[in-house]
Amino acid sequence: MKSIQCCLLLLLGFLPMGLCAQQADSLAQRLEEILRSELWQRRDTTLQKELFAVASALSEIDAAAEEERAWRALLELCEQDNAICLRAKGDLAILYRHLGDYDKAEPLAKKYVEAARRFYGHSHDEYATAVNSLGNLYLNMGEYTRAEQLYKESAAIWKTIAGSKSIDYAIGLNNLGILYIHTGRYEEALSVLEKARIIYADERTESRRVAYANVLSNMAIARYERKEYELAEVLYKAGNAIYFDIDPNGDDYALGLNNLASLYLAQNKFEQAERVYIEAAKIVERWGNSHPTYLRVLVNLANLYTIWGKEKEGLLSISHYLSCNCPQLPPFGQVDSAWAQALSVVECHDKEGLQMVLSIIEERIQKLRPADARAQRRWLSQAVLELSKRRRDAFGDEAEKTALLRADYPWFEISLGLFEPSEAAAAFEVSERGKAVLLLDAIHTEQAQQFGDLPDSLRRLEKRLQQEQSELKALLLSPLPKEESDSLRRRLNELNSDIEDFKSETLRKYPRYAELRHQALQVDVQQFQQQLGANSAMIEYFLGDTSAYVFYIDKNRVEFHRLATPRDTLREHIKLLRRSISDYEYLREQPDRVHAELRRYGHSLYEALLAPLDIAPAVKQLIIIPDGELAHLPFEVLLTQACT
Repeated sequence: MKSIQCCLLLLLGFLPMGLCAQQADSLAQRLEEILRSELWQRRDTTLQKELFAVASALSEIDAAAEEERAWRALLELCEQDNAICLRAKGDLAILYRHLGDYDKAEPLAKKYVEAARRFYGHSHDEYATAVNSLGNLYLNMGEYTRAEQLYKESAAIWKTIAGSKSIDYAIGLNNLGILYIHTGRYEEALSVLEKARIIYADERTESRRVAYANVLSNMAIARYERKEYELAEVLYKAGNAIYFDIDPNGDDYALGLNNLASLYLAQNKFEQAERVYIEAAKIVERWGNSHPTYLRVLVNLANLYTIWGKEKEGLLSISHYLSCNCPQLPPFGQVDSAWAQALSVVECHDKEGLQMVLSIIEERIQKLRPADARAQRRWLSQAVLELSKRRRDAFGDEAEKTALLRADYPWFEISLGLFEPSEAAAAFEVSERGKAVLLLDAIHTEQAQQFGDLPDSLRRLEKRLQQEQSELKALLLSPLPKEESDSLRRRLNELNSDIEDFKSETLRKYPRYAELRHQALQVDVQQFQQQLGANSAMIEYFLGDTSAYVFYIDKNRVEFHRLATPRDTLREHIKLLRRSISDYEYLREQPDRVHAELRRYGHSLYEALLAPLDIAPAVKQLIIIPDGELAHLPFEVLLTQACT
């Protein structure tokens, strides 16, 4: 199992400066004096500058509660936008992002972008900073498509107004590199990060040295993912040396240690990895038990102990992670029905890390006696699928839903593998819950348009917004002149904001439409049976990573089977059968061999895919719903008997 990496983000205006506790107390005291003053009681706007200074200073130390209080007080004085109020929105959004509170961070970050656009226009550093900050938030939220568009827009602005060798442009390149790492585009990541490294190489100020170390560490992550471990270790250690020199107790140094430990783990250097992970955890624990970096270090420790075979230490790490990440979840000892039910509805801070820990728990359960493991695995997989469904429902974009659905497929495969043949109906509903999500989403859209209460004018507006969004995304995939590309990217970012505002407004004013458009997906096998004719049956396949399943449904019966033929074998036989019926050059040159392959694989695939089913004699029409490579198989050429 691959350990989780924490990519280092260059957070604008959020670099720790190591202020002492006495200074922190002094700042908190000054804030209290301001909020008790007569000027504050009158909400005098002359306090804006002083509140900004106090909040900015608090942002440089571990005083999140006081910092939030200061920013919110400042925003109370902002009846009209000015430079101070704009930055206050942005810095408060950064604080919430740093704390993992994305629900509070997103609306503030979007307001910062909109206000900066109105106040300064598109070609200004403040607007680029706001766009980049929103990109950082979406990166943390896992919304990579949005983040990429925002990063490209901000980088293009900085390059235009400051030049290709400017520090601002290097910031944009670094963040693009982080995004490319998250999306597996390592060559692109190394290319842009090397450009950023060259820009930072000669800088000597403390903040620039930190940024240079960030770039080195991000390059190390890209090398790590490419399994270039020696190069990665050199880069990690170079970056960590800079972090340690600046602040040996800083968050940057802790992140660097976490990543170096993950590198050791990838090479099975368990003792070195454990020592470095624990050192990192001790540093970041001061940020609080729900801090994203602390949670990721705990995930990696649990992963280390699982791979290392240290069961006791692994259980303690899992339990501690879950108590920090999901405070409302009952204490973890083993998976039972009550614990799994609580898991399916719980709110957690770190969703990505949670998926990793749940996979670790699944691995641990598999080591139990089969009688004990089966029930626990069923409870766990069902809870995970419910959690995943809630996560998908939070996205409106089909591409994002598809990506999440693809990531969930191993859990669908695990769940299906735990059903008995007698539980065919329940197994089918699990399978459909995954495969039908996009189809049913489209159906809900159509129902909402037909039966909802949304006026025609707003329905046309929604369709136009969605169509324009798709067109802009398609255009940006093509090579374009820089000015045209930048203009399209700005328009897409504006459009994304308009779509979010439209959704919020329709939810408030037209609840019937919102109910139909976003209703929960319901799958009922009896509904499928009712739609089938007396002489019709449906066969549906589910292909997992290693195993495959088939469902047979007619008016009276539901069957469920695990196919005996491994998926890799099915894939190879389908490839050879297709060659025998579509490669005319091959047929002309070797007709006897082609006929032999057609007979052989036509029958072997029939035996694998259709023979296990008890198809009722009355059935005259088969409706076949394939999956994966089965979509390329012409079922009509399959042979029921072996031919010589």
